[in-house]
Amino acid sequence: MVAFPVLFVVVVPYAYGRPLVDGVPLAALVTPAMAVFALVVAAYVNMPEAVAVQRERGVLKRLRGTPLPAASYVAGRIASVVWIATVAVGSVLLAGWLVHDVVVGPSAWPALVTALVPGVLAMAALGLMVVALVPDAKDVPAVSLGTFIPLAFVSDLLAFGIELSAPLSTIGLLFPLRHLVEAVDVARRAGDVAWAHLLVVAMWGLLGAAIATWRFRWEPRRTAT
Repeated sequence: MVAFPVLFVVVVPYAYGRPLVDGVPLAALVTPAMAVFALVVAAYVNMPEAVAVQRERGVLKRLRGTPLPAASYVAGRIASVVWIATVAVGSVLLAGWLVHDVVVGPSAWPALVTALVPGVLAMAALGLMVVALVPDAKDVPAVSLGTFIPLAFVSDLLAFGIELSAPLSTIGLLFPLRHLVEAVDVARRAGDVAWAHLLVVAMWGLLGAAIATWRFRWEPRRTAT
């Protein structure tokens, strides 16, 4: 699914005739939004599915029986997600620059990294929470996608400058995705760190980590016959 946001960046502005939205080129809105999309797919969709499949196949149970600490496995998983998300976000930003000349200025990069790192860690924690709460590996992708896609529409991730109704906007503000999008947008436009938005993202990440720690199972749940 990482190819999807890159394709969106390339195609969508041309499909709408490369218009301006409130004086801002549509490509300049689509590119950072799809960067967040790629990050969430890597951390909240793909990673939980891989962990759930490993649990279903007994890989996690065998790892649990080795001297490898559980924290080391989790740290390795998160490091892998950070690397994959970095490649995915970099690919989206590169596509925006090459195709639409959407440039992230040097002064914006520190703020952008400051926004993206807590974002990927929080989404990874929430992804592990999904694995902890959903016993069947087949249901994990349905739950992660089933929560991500609706929130994407109420979090300005797929709206591209379209003003949402008040109820939908309020729903979006309750969840971390909207705040991550806002933090990335502020970093891209002004080179500033939106600490208030990142605080909400971090709180959701801590909640996900707490629930994952409490409920995570290393063995598949077997149902009685």
